[in-house]
Amino acid sequence: MDEQSRPDPETTATALPASGSRRSAFRPRHGPDFTRRLNRHVVPRRGVLRLNHPSGCELQMLRETLELPSDAQQLVVFLPADEKTAQAVDRLRRRPQDRLRAIS
Repeated sequence: MDEQSRPDPETTATALPASGSRRSAFRPRHGPDFTRRLNRHVVPRRGVLRLNHPSGCELQMLRETLELPSDAQQLVVFLPADEKTAQAVDRLRRRPQDRLRAIS
């Protein structure tokens, strides 16, 4: 199961199904896309991803995973998890790009 297929706790009172018969009960309610993702058994990533950027700053990022219509394709978007990271990302985006140059 991936991050997009977790059921809403307010609308789903039971835990995720452990058996095939319980899984089949999800099919009519949540549809084939949910059932397909449930059957993949992908453990969702949780928490904050910590990255050490070469500039020396530590970035704390949240992941947003979007399922694409094509099979087995996802778009993963990384968003700043806190204000300190948002400011660091903004500084990195505004850095002068003249440090690299072509040498012939």
